[in-house]
Amino acid sequence: MFRKVRNQILAVSCLIILFLSMFFVPMFAKYILSDSGVVLTSNVEGILYTVTYMNGSEVYDVHYVWDNSQAYTNILATPTEKPDNNAVFEGWKYLNGENAVTSIPAGNTSNHVLYANWAIPNKHTIRFVDADATLLYQEVFMEGTGSISSAGQNEIAEILVELENQANADSEKTKIIFEVSWEDYNLQNAEDDVTVRAVYTMNAGTGSATIIPEYGDNGEVVYYRVVATSGLSGEVTIPGMIGPIPVTRVEDISADTINTGLTKVTFLEGVEVIASNAMAMTSGLKEVELPNSLREIQKNAFSSILGGWSGKKLDIYYHGTYDEWKQVTLASGWEQGLVDGSRIICDDGTILELDVSNSFIGLGGTYTWNKIN
Repeated sequence: MFRKVRNQILAVSCLIILFLSMFFVPMFAKYILSDSGVVLTSNVEGILYTVTYMNGSEVYDVHYVWDNSQAYTNILATPTEKPDNNAVFEGWKYLNGENAVTSIPAGNTSNHVLYANWAIPNKHTIRFVDADATLLYQEVFMEGTGSISSAGQNEIAEILVELENQANADSEKTKIIFEVSWEDYNLQNAEDDVTVRAVYTMNAGTGSATIIPEYGDNGEVVYYRVVATSGLSGEVTIPGMIGPIPVTRVEDISADTINTGLTKVTFLEGVEVIASNAMAMTSGLKEVELPNSLREIQKNAFSSILGGWSGKKLDIYYHGTYDEWKQVTLASGWEQGLVDGSRIICDDGTILELDVSNSFIGLGGTYTWNKIN
């Protein structure tokens, strides 16, 4: 009988203890999942705060401080797990902090998260990024090495093909290639981190051009410009956009050399400026398409110099109305090199025909555009 009563008393006591722990413990503390990891935080103002230690992305340890009348100085020693065998521990720091934390002042009531700071000597990272600085691939090397592995090259090559396909809606026409030169980045003696930007190029006929990014103050690409490395030939389509970023300026597609092979140029929507001498010395050019986004044509954009010193008769198709064409800034002499009968044909049916007087073999004179329709 006595034993039975004792067991009943023990059972009731256990239930009471369990009930009290379920009721009172949450009054004082609770776990919270945050971006910094799992942190124990106080429900009672001024009594409890936590010090959470992070090693990499993992919670390494958590200290609970119930008495804040004295400074907290029980900072942990070096973590047992290193990110690298050569890593040197430089103390526990706050996120983006510069100095190691050695104590937390008395009276503190805020939770603290400290991060293990590791220094890895004699190492550098080679990062490959696209023109927008998006990381494509990276490898870490010991000092004095840096040749990208074959696996790394294959991985980047796959990424570049995907980016190339996404570069422009008319990528088949624009012949855009997104590439890096591996030969330039063996970096056998590199000591510091190196960032390699992949670049867009375009190939047409027997020529090629580089699509050069221009960066803003924040390091992001603001626009691109096209510069020929060798004169493009055949029927060429100049991209207007690379992803969401415009190819604003076309500076050269003939490489400023005698070019008889370029017959037609289509500038896609996005191009705003055709720069001076962009199509210089392209005597075989017969047709040009200009986008509605065009804002300016600079001097000598179509100039032509070739054996026989003849200019060229050119049809210019403008994808906009005549009133919109009149808003385009046309530098004096922009049409130099064109001959009588060259035309500007607007989408609304307006046709302007060129009359050149006092011209010396198509290289100068008075240019009059007569509206014939």
